[in-house]
Amino acid sequence: MVTTNRYDDLFPETDDPKLKTLFEKIRIYLARCDGLIKDSNPGILVKRDDMGTFDPYLTPKSKKVYDTIIYRLKMIKKYRISDFEQIQRLLSLDLVREKKLKRNERKFLEAFIAYPDKNYTEIARLLGVTPAAVLYNLKKFKEKLGLRFVSLFDYTKFKLRKYVIFVKFKHPYDKRTVFKVFENPSLTSFNFDTFSSEGKRWGWLGFVVPDQRRVLKDFRDSIAELEGVLFDEVKVYEEKGISHGWNLDRFDNRRWFFQEDMWIYGLLNFVEKYEDILPQPDIFCFSYETIPFDNIDFLIFLFKRVDYKISYQRIRSLLQEQGYDLSITQIGEKVKKLKFFNVWKPYVHLAGLGLSEFLTVNVECDDSMKEILLKALTEFPRYFVSIHDKGLLFMLFLPHGYGERFAYLFDDFREHVDDMLIIRRFTNIGSWLPINMHRMWNAKRRFWEVKRNYFNFYDKLKTFLPI
Repeated sequence: MVTTNRYDDLFPETDDPKLKTLFEKIRIYLARCDGLIKDSNPGILVKRDDMGTFDPYLTPKSKKVYDTIIYRLKMIKKYRISDFEQIQRLLSLDLVREKKLKRNERKFLEAFIAYPDKNYTEIARLLGVTPAAVLYNLKKFKEKLGLRFVSLFDYTKFKLRKYVIFVKFKHPYDKRTVFKVFENPSLTSFNFDTFSSEGKRWGWLGFVVPDQRRVLKDFRDSIAELEGVLFDEVKVYEEKGISHGWNLDRFDNRRWFFQEDMWIYGLLNFVEKYEDILPQPDIFCFSYETIPFDNIDFLIFLFKRVDYKISYQRIRSLLQEQGYDLSITQIGEKVKKLKFFNVWKPYVHLAGLGLSEFLTVNVECDDSMKEILLKALTEFPRYFVSIHDKGLLFMLFLPHGYGERFAYLFDDFREHVDDMLIIRRFTNIGSWLPINMHRMWNAKRRFWEVKRNYFNFYDKLKTFLPI
């Protein structure tokens, strides 16, 4: 029987369930590197709903990562570090990513980014190289840059709506306590503004909510109940589409660079000057057309969201964890059906290339300013944008030292928009797949069976906090 007990002496003792889950994932990764666990038949299961840390089976084996983890575990134990967020940062597998590219590597990376839906033989044909060369570089990028194929996704095809809630906290509450108030199968993310003052602390949460009149009303009412009690201000946005993009034209294989026009004339004037050559992002618009699906279809949809090229065998193992036993052929048929309904749009995620800073901006604006901002995003190294019913929420991935500079440039837009919130750095409490929601779907009735007290945030607030 496969065990990871040999690594127990590396870890500090803890009663924190989140730390226990993280440490178990680290044990599994170490055991994979040491050959104790085979990738083809893992033997040890790992929680799938937690996206805040890493998947020990998806992360490529690396001697460099292995040694770094061992060193940092010893440091955590020696100095008795117990804070979950600090430990999570120390054990992040993004800690040894490359910042540079070799000349012959670039064409392969550009092909993976441009054609994330193609297999390695198709990419080899496009580049005029052998399939072996494509596989070699793919493996290298997975280790050096943390390359993964993930996907944009359309929840509306599963009779769900996606919301992001921005909140300004009334008091400096403990983040973990606040999380307990909102813990719910529909919660997909929870983030705090790291650097804001305690009296003006912002946070934002993601939810997927069944598209049924009573449930939507209950959700909005439950959030509204907290305004004036837990929050000074609440902003509810419904997402209508999403997009992601890379701009490797600003990368010379060693560093990222930006035109001086941006700093001299400002970002708004820069976009107006080059408006004819700046592209619009390719938006993956939500359809609001429910497809025929069952509980297993929904789970496969979620699995391929975080690992678009996941193998059918892996999907089969994950479904077995949820109590479903399908053959490889049956899984293939379901994946084919979901692709036909266009529920995903794949893209490449990288953890390297020196993009270590994030700038998050939420904007309420009209359609003309929305178009200008979307064009501006394409000039940045990497962006992720959510189009919501009142404007945009976007995240920029930037080289070290550029976050504050671009925050200053976006300030120029304030007089041209209805509202703007710039978050220079945030703390992610967690990001989750709504896996447990699959049991709520009644495929025969085509209906989400949601209990009356499903969104009982106010009642839980009274339990955890004095009000």
